[in-house]
Amino acid sequence: MTEPPLTSHSPARKAAPPAGSHPDPESETGILSDPLDEDEDEDEGQDEGQDEPAIEIELTHAMESGLSPDEVDPSQSKEPPLEPRLSIEDVTKGFSEETGLPFWMLEASEPLDLHKAREWFTSKVIGQALPVEKVIDLLALTKAGLNRRHKPIGSLLFIGPTGVGKTELAKALARFLFGDENRMIRFDMGEFSDPMAHIRLIFSQGQEEGLLTARIREQPFSVVLLDEFEKASARVFDLLLQVLGEGRLTDAVGRVADFSNTVIIMTSNLGVKNYQTGSLGFGASGRVDPVEHFTTEVKKFLRPEMFNRLDSVVAFGPLDRDSVRRITRLHLENLKWRDGLRGRGVDLYLDEGIVDQIVEAGFDPRYGARPLKRAIESMILRPLAARLTSQSTDVALKASVRLIPKDVRKGATTMFDFEIRTQQDQSGRPIPSTRTRQSTISAAGRVSELRRSVRGIFNKAPMLTLQSRLNRLRMLVERHHHLPSQPSEVTQAQHSIDKIEQCFHQVTQAIKAIESLERCTLKSVYTMGELDDVRLLTQLGELQSTFHSLQKDIFRINFQGNPDRVVMVLYGPDRTVIRHLFRAYLTFLRQRGWRLDLYLIESRDGHHYLMPHQPEDPDVDAAIENPRSGLVLEVNGKDSWFFLSLEKGMHRSSRSKSDPASYVEVSSSAIPQPVSGEGKPVPLLSTDKKSFLDSGSESLLHVPEGFGDRQFRYNGPEVRRIFFSEFKVQDSLMGRRGYIGSVEVEIARLMTERLDKEIENQFKL
Repeated sequence: MTEPPLTSHSPARKAAPPAGSHPDPESETGILSDPLDEDEDEDEGQDEGQDEPAIEIELTHAMESGLSPDEVDPSQSKEPPLEPRLSIEDVTKGFSEETGLPFWMLEASEPLDLHKAREWFTSKVIGQALPVEKVIDLLALTKAGLNRRHKPIGSLLFIGPTGVGKTELAKALARFLFGDENRMIRFDMGEFSDPMAHIRLIFSQGQEEGLLTARIREQPFSVVLLDEFEKASARVFDLLLQVLGEGRLTDAVGRVADFSNTVIIMTSNLGVKNYQTGSLGFGASGRVDPVEHFTTEVKKFLRPEMFNRLDSVVAFGPLDRDSVRRITRLHLENLKWRDGLRGRGVDLYLDEGIVDQIVEAGFDPRYGARPLKRAIESMILRPLAARLTSQSTDVALKASVRLIPKDVRKGATTMFDFEIRTQQDQSGRPIPSTRTRQSTISAAGRVSELRRSVRGIFNKAPMLTLQSRLNRLRMLVERHHHLPSQPSEVTQAQHSIDKIEQCFHQVTQAIKAIESLERCTLKSVYTMGELDDVRLLTQLGELQSTFHSLQKDIFRINFQGNPDRVVMVLYGPDRTVIRHLFRAYLTFLRQRGWRLDLYLIESRDGHHYLMPHQPEDPDVDAAIENPRSGLVLEVNGKDSWFFLSLEKGMHRSSRSKSDPASYVEVSSSAIPQPVSGEGKPVPLLSTDKKSFLDSGSESLLHVPEGFGDRQFRYNGPEVRRIFFSEFKVQDSLMGRRGYIGSVEVEIARLMTERLDKEIENQFKL
């Protein structure tokens, strides 16, 4: 099987259903290939560009040497052309998996069977042949490349009575085009009826991105459903004019959301009240053409420029008796797949006459098919649930629901007879229940969730950054590969390439292991087979641990600098906080065996001096109590930067917000030698430079003006941590928590948890 390109490293998309098929909504397709072979599309362009010219050069040299072109063997070239490692089909398949777009839409040679597509939509949306035909026309235009450029794939207005399938058709289109009905972005336009509501679509208070622009920037390949769009304010319509006309929308901070790969669907009930009453319901006479009626109503409501931007007004007619029966039968069939029945191994039988009774009781011409679900719940599910709960879950059951004949039904409160009995084998013994244990179902969900997280790692910011870095390093090595001796930077680049490729390989192996476990678990769930829960949970725990370790490795490799050294400066008037922090950091360093070089900041003669000390020196305790001094910690230890750099910010007590706070500054650079050759302290910087440390022209650590003053205030760093007097501490990332023991031990524990949380947040971007 041809390996997909790099773009396939996105979260697995549900494969779009092929025309004419009935895809399983729970299934997903595609196995992630080795990422080390998938980012070479950049190299392909170079190789293809070098192939033919290389042969021409050989022919030119041969002709100058008196040889005929036939005597030249291009394979003997000193630098034979490289074979391309990616094909156009590879790139197309990768893009298909990345976006969710079906392969037939992207590949011109792949046909689209419109007849099978029509059958598929008809099976999902019953009784609406004309709307389905409009959707098929849209697919045909898109496949043929005849739709408008730089505009949405399509803009459709679904209009008609409620409960006739408008939303269902939108979901079906999202699933057909993008492989998952969850790729439908839905907005209830009744929530945007006030004059200023349009602002929320492009700007949200408290965050920069608007509700609509943020969703499109996050998922540009989707169906956008604007439900009951006629309820929106006029200014919302102005935004829609731009979306439908130009396929783009700019948010409040100037970022563009591209709608050119979306299908815009608006739904409306305009004109339903004026629709002829005789046209609704069974056996209606005097039926009015719904297309003509609703198109006229839309023209009355919309401004001409808005109406002209719509690709089509899709009119939905009322449901007839046959359509309602088919919908009812579909709902009843789906009952057998409810977890309460399938999970317990209950065999459900429904009498044929039930369908007509549900239709008579549940269909209302004014509300379409929506009341059918309520009728099924009240007439079937509730009585059935009451009888099942009184039965043992240890034996297999057979549930039968039959229609009571009218002549027998006299005086009865229900028209259905419910019978629950135990299933027996040939010898008459009860058959044990083959229900799937709840723990197995829960574990299966956790395995699937882990698989989605791991597959999605390739589409997250840290991994994208790492991939970009890998491409740059490969280009650097490629430019110097012909040199007899490699520069040191090339050697270092090759070493980094090996580390990144090894990391990618480990991620790929983890994905394969998780997918294998998921297949085994889901097979047990759906076949109600036996599964060793203890072993499953053990394997799941091991895979989760592996995944978390891989996240840390990616986080570490992405760091440009020395991750094993960090310089911290503790200063500020709140000396109680300084004492807590210093002792917590000292505890944390000793737990890990890291080396600490400690300096005290002495301020005199308008200068700052750094004086080396040992942590146990009495001067350290005195310096902690002196608001005009500070502590500088130079820490050397594996990954020390990742833990300690997160401490940067304001630390204060909870006594009062007006109380002075203390601060932590961090740097990854080394401290310059603070002592001169004569043994006299050398001032590092005078106070007007506003920096503790300076290496050449680079200012390393900032000192706010007014340092050393008891009334010193500085609002630059964010509040990192607040200390409470009663065994509580509030962390900006981990929240408020109580603890038992010393505050120093709790801070050390928080530092480890903060790093894990920070890495987790990075992989959510």
